[in-house]
Amino acid sequence: MSFNLDAIFEKEQKQNIGNIYIGQKMNEQKIHYTKIKVNVLNRDINQMKVDSIAESIKLNGLLEKPYVTGPNNEFYTLWAGHHRLKAIELLVNSGFQEYEMVDCIILENNPVKNELLMLDSNLERAELSPYDTMMYFGRKEELLNKMRIDGVEVKGTLRDVIALHSGYRPTQVGSYLKIYKKGCKELKKALKINKVNLSVATKLASLSVDEQRLSIKQQAKQRYTEEEKYKRQMNLCIKELEKLKRMQRGNHASVNTTLSTGDFIDLLNNEIYFITE
Repeated sequence: MSFNLDAIFEKEQKQNIGNIYIGQKMNEQKIHYTKIKVNVLNRDINQMKVDSIAESIKLNGLLEKPYVTGPNNEFYTLWAGHHRLKAIELLVNSGFQEYEMVDCIILENNPVKNELLMLDSNLERAELSPYDTMMYFGRKEELLNKMRIDGVEVKGTLRDVIALHSGYRPTQVGSYLKIYKKGCKELKKALKINKVNLSVATKLASLSVDEQRLSIKQQAKQRYTEEEKYKRQMNLCIKELEKLKRMQRGNHASVNTTLSTGDFIDLLNNEIYFITE
């Protein structure tokens, strides 16, 4: 999905929430790719996406300009377009020198608005995990609140503003913000490594910190018990399937199998027999 700042402006005006980017001055300029610094706030780079963008640039050129601020000591800071910049680096290093100069949009040096722009860009473009989405929404609420403190008018509830920009329902945004603000570090880590889903994490965030930690600990213990049970069942299946193989080789009389015909069919239908290959 492409990121379109004008579309966000239009959406905000229609919803009467107010344009949080008003006053953001922008100019366009060609900049050598080596003069653009990667922003430390940005998410990790997906190499497969970089390769895909590089192929697109070769076919169609750079369709969307990166957003930068600067210069500062001859260097510009990148706020939106990290994968595009990496794709350009890849092309130049592969011998396509014609892409050295990059058409960029230069923003005014406003760290809060620029970080909001980066968050919106990443939310528009990336397939984020529930954890990453939670962190983005939480950070965006902090930045919007800072803008209000600094005197910038942001109409409506911050939850609704975030929902409008992201395309999520306000109730969904509320769930993410609840985890961000009330979830303990153990709960957030469990969400990050997919040990709890968003629904469970939202419910746990309603509990006290001690109750959250206890619940996470109990769930981890339960998962360990279930994993051990699964391993024992798999070991039994392997042994029984080995017996079945011997039966298929004609050694029926010497084999006593404890699995029913239905159990064997279930095992085979679920392709568990591949474990023994």
